[in-house]
Parts: sequence; structure tokens; C-alpha cells
Amino acid sequence: AQSGNSVVQFNVKIEDTHSAVTTGAAWRFTAPVSGIYSINAAIQCGSFPSYVYVYKNGSSYKTIGNLVANLVGGAGTTIRLNAGDYIGLFCNSPTSADATSATNISITLLGR
Repeated sequence: AQSGNSVVQFNVKIEDTHSAVTTGAAWRFTAPVSGIYSINAAIQCGSFPSYVYVYKNGSSYKTIGNLVANLVGGAGTTIRLNAGDYIGLFCNSPTSADATSATNISITLLGR
């Protein structure tokens, strides 16, 4: 469950070609089409060590990052999503994840 984890908040969209992203405290990416997606993120969490998790449709899917110092850490994975599936990123940090200018995410459809 997401209990004890803080959503990583990406508050600004640079490009969202399919209106697939919800920003802010309820951040999520909803797949517009079925396929394999690449997720690459730079994340700074509120305490250390921190772990970054991908949740798929509200359930834990995979740990993608382990930040052991006060740094922005890169994390990435691929995931198969059906159209309408959604993902969120979470930190185990007890405080909200920092939505700083160094925190960013890129999600790309690799293929179907």
C-alpha cells in the first residue's frame, strides 16, 4: 500500500501530448494507449536514505531508486501499461517529496 509513502509531486508540465498527466499532490500518468513505456526521473525526497517506488493502478509495482545522500537521484525502468492504466511515483520519506527545479520525469512510449 502507499501508506507511509509520499507522492512525488511534479507540478509543471513541459510537454504532455495526450493530456495523460495529472500534476501536483495527486500526480499520476495515465497511459493513453497500451504499450511498453520508459520512465526516467530525477527525484529528491525529504529524508535519507530514501527509496523511490512505482505504483501501478494503486499497487506497488517496483522499487526504482535508492537515494543515500542529500542528492537528486536518477531512477528509471520500463513498464507495460494497458490504455487507462496509471502510475504514480512515491518516496518512503515521511515528508512530502520535494518538487524542486531539479525534480523531473520523462515517460516515453517505446512500442506496443
